[in-house]
Amino acid sequence: MFQDFAAWFKNKISNNLAYNLRQVCYIVGIWVFVTLFFIYLKFNDIPESFLVEIYQLNYSISKKQMYQAALFIGLSFGSVLGFLHVFVYPYIERTQKLIFNIVFRVTVFCLLSHIVYYILLTYYGYSMNTKFVVWGFNDPGTINILLYAFVTEFLVGLIILLRRNLGRKYFINTIKNTYRHPKEENRVFMFLDLENSTVIANKMGHLNFSRFIQDCFWDLSDITLKYDAEIYQFVGDEAVITWKVSKNFDYEKCIALYFAYKELLESKTAFYMQKYQTTPNFRCAVHSGKVSAALVGDYKKEIAYHGNVLNLGSRLQKTCKEHNADILISEDFSDNLKDHWYGLTPITLNHLKGINDIQTAYKVCEENKKYYFYL
Repeated sequence: MFQDFAAWFKNKISNNLAYNLRQVCYIVGIWVFVTLFFIYLKFNDIPESFLVEIYQLNYSISKKQMYQAALFIGLSFGSVLGFLHVFVYPYIERTQKLIFNIVFRVTVFCLLSHIVYYILLTYYGYSMNTKFVVWGFNDPGTINILLYAFVTEFLVGLIILLRRNLGRKYFINTIKNTYRHPKEENRVFMFLDLENSTVIANKMGHLNFSRFIQDCFWDLSDITLKYDAEIYQFVGDEAVITWKVSKNFDYEKCIALYFAYKELLESKTAFYMQKYQTTPNFRCAVHSGKVSAALVGDYKKEIAYHGNVLNLGSRLQKTCKEHNADILISEDFSDNLKDHWYGLTPITLNHLKGINDIQTAYKVCEENKKYYFYL
């Protein structure tokens, strides 16, 4: 377990350190805000001279000290729990049972509460003895703060869970109800499919094959973040990845994502061979153009894309094996490319299912890695 976690943690650090640190900072910011807001709501309108009497305190305390303590609590809880939410909890959710996950989180929260409480009391000059500590945790004010902190942690965890399950951009767009009316967007789509999936599935059995796909797509997730992509959907052993095209959009990073993912899988050959006695290889097709985006469904909502771009992209992917191509790109997509650190071989495609016109696609091969500036 610890060896697997170390490898996963190393991959998390190496691929998306800047993004992951931003997520930690967001969580720290939330904690600092809610702790300071709690003090403001609870004590701001009360004169300092009445605080001791109203809350039956055995010691005098100023509002400045309260805000200092709240800031320290927010920074402490936010930093530790933010790190765990980003770098530890996802691995535990994936590898351990629910009861272990709950017990671990509650234990961490309780230990952190005791440590922060001890540091605050020591800082403000109170002698630490068992009787005083027990009294402090039985104090109604302390209990209120702990309950407030626990609810905050629960809500933060819930938001992070929803955001990870829906996708970071899908989550925001769903909350904002951006696509309640269909919108036209210019997008790039990548259709990534596992090679020889039927043979591998028959060899492994469906349960082991599902675990195999889980590991493959787990590795894919961090790569998509690195290249600012969104995972549109997983369909069996296929992943559909998309980018929204904006001004000065860099089309080369779409190709770079595939080679980065391929390189990551190759670097984990020993892991896959030891666990599954096989190594994954994915082929993909990339196409771009105008699509419509709409929020569909009621009890289960989803942002769906429609248009010929998806149809052609999917058909191109089906021809990858026929032309011995790891990656095929459409002519429309290739027209937007600028820096060719890779080779392009044109291929004429006739009689694609559901496509009337003759299509020209390009087989991509990596040529000069010194220009592979995305890695």
